[in-house]
Order: sequence, then C-alpha cells, then structure tokens
Amino acid sequence: MANKRTLDRDLIIHPGETLEELLVDRGMSQRDLANRCGVTEKHISSVIAGKSNITASFAKKLEYVFGVEARFWLNLQNIYDEELLDFEESNNILPKEIEISKKFKEVCTFAGKYELFPPCSNEVDTVIALRKFLGVTDLLKVPEVSYNAAYRADTSTTIDEYVLFGWQMFCERLMEKREVNNNLNLDRLQAEIPFIKSLMKENAEVMRNKLREVLASCGIAFEIVPYFKKAPVQGFIKQGKEKIVLCMTIRRQYVDIFWFTFFHEIGHLLSDDIKRQFIDFETKENERERKADRFAADTLINRKAYKIFTEKRDYSARAINSFAKDNNVIADIVYGRLAKDGYLEWKDVARRERFSWR
Repeated sequence: MANKRTLDRDLIIHPGETLEELLVDRGMSQRDLANRCGVTEKHISSVIAGKSNITASFAKKLEYVFGVEARFWLNLQNIYDEELLDFEESNNILPKEIEISKKFKEVCTFAGKYELFPPCSNEVDTVIALRKFLGVTDLLKVPEVSYNAAYRADTSTTIDEYVLFGWQMFCERLMEKREVNNNLNLDRLQAEIPFIKSLMKENAEVMRNKLREVLASCGIAFEIVPYFKKAPVQGFIKQGKEKIVLCMTIRRQYVDIFWFTFFHEIGHLLSDDIKRQFIDFETKENERERKADRFAADTLINRKAYKIFTEKRDYSARAINSFAKDNNVIADIVYGRLAKDGYLEWKDVARRERFSWR
C-alpha cells in the first residue's frame, strides 16, 4: 500500500523488560522477588516475558520492594498499552478508509494553515489525524454522525457528505477558543442591526473585524471561513455550551449575496431557530426558510419603500444610489435585489463588487 507507515513492533517496550533490568541491577532473582511480593515465580516470569501486564496491585507491591513509586510502573504499562494500540490501529487500517481520507485533502490543507491539523507524511498518519480531528473512530462512520447545525446550501453542485462534515468540524475547531463577551443577547443583536448595516461600506478586513466585535458583544462567535467546492454551504450556525457559533463563507464573493445570507442567518437566530436541529441541503421551501429570507430582504431594504421605488420604474444609477443611501446600504444591494426580482437583467448589474480577502 503506497505511503503506508511501517511500525516496528520490537521497538514497543513492555514494562517487564524494565523490571528484568532492575532485578539484574539489584542482584535479585525472580524467585526472591516472588517471595517478597507474595506472588508466584511463574507470574514474575510471565511479566518479564511480556505475557502479563503490571496491574495496580502488583505495581504497589513493586513500590514496597524497590522503593520505586507504583505510578512509575503504571505509567510504563500505560505507555506500552497506548503504543501497542497505535501499532495495531496503524496496521489494521483498511484501504477503504485510506481512500476516504483523500476526500479531506482540501479541509486538511486549510486546517493546517490555522494550525488545527498536524502535518502528515503518509496515509496512515493522515487517517489517524483525521479520526481525531473529526471525532470519529473510523472515517467510514462519518455518514452516521448527525449534524447539530443549520445550513444554507446551494445544491446545484453535488454535496459530498464527507467534505461537508469536514467543513463543519473545521468551523467548530476554529471557533473552540473564540471568546465572546456575553451570553446570547437577541435584544442587543436586534439593536445593533443599523450599525451592522453600516459596516458594508467598510473595506473587507475592517468589516470582518468589526463584525466579530459587535457579534461577540451579543454572545455570538463569528468568522468568515474558506469555501470548499464539494460543500457548497454559505452559512453555519451551532449552539454551544457557552456561545453561538456563526460561520460564513463567500462562495461567489458577491457583496450583496454575502449580506443577504448573513441577515438570513441572523433571521434564524432572532426567530430562535437555533434550538432546532435542521440542515437545508436541497433548498426546500419551508416556512422557516421563507421567514428568514423575508427578514433578510426587509432588513436590507424597507419593504414599503422598495415597493414605492419599483413602482416608479426609474432604475437609473442616480435613482438607485439615492435609494441605497436612504436604506443605509450600498448600491450593490439594490442592484442585486432588482435583478433577483426581475426588474433588471443580470447583465445590467455586472458592476456588482466582489469581496477580496487576504
């Protein structure tokens, strides 16, 4: 098997070897040790031969005989057990699991950049590292793991459930140590919306940093994360023990799409949907999604004002810029909305800006 690590079983040292060395150093026979410990000579021989392990009871007996603390012997035994288990696991990884591990290549690369995934020199090391990163005992079990999250996904591209789960765990690992200032405060979040809208006029980096700060003050850990092709997800929400995690991607990089998706997720939070466990893979129509969409649309552009504006049918740059200013949004938000609703052709809104992140 290509790149498979070969572990040397002979390098895994049983604590019985250390015991034998100590007997030689003390000039003590196995029979003498057996008599001192109150065990059979056969048991001493079995431990030295690596056929029997050092138990807590026997470790205490050795402490009395040699003056070496029981924890020393138990640590030796634990190290041996762990190394033996690693050896057995490394040499029993099935080709199927190694093949699945290749699906996570992009996830591992990005996680490595954030120091969330260790460098691996071979396939076996990669599988073992992935098991720890994903929190599973076998990569084949990934499809059986339930998702405690809310997603917005565009299914025009086939979703790979392994990559999707890898993306989710990347978000969770990234946000584990992210601190927030308070518990979730939805009233404060609602009050901060005008300020949040004003951030769309900032450059990408300033906007991201200020979004982190204001959402942290509301009890929400926020980050803009990489997008993976086989996990076409635009947003991720999860309720943790001490905070809410909200991760966003910029799949198409368009500013208006990002902000609509952002406020869609805020709509879920304000509607208390975070208590539900759901995943939207097929963009199915349901009341929760429609409600979140309405919230995003109405938050960005006042519904009544938009109706009046469209009835005038003046879609000149001057009119759009003026209307955008009145709604405290950038013009791209208005252009995107008009095109989506069929008032403009998409070719007429080619000026839409894209985010560019370092």
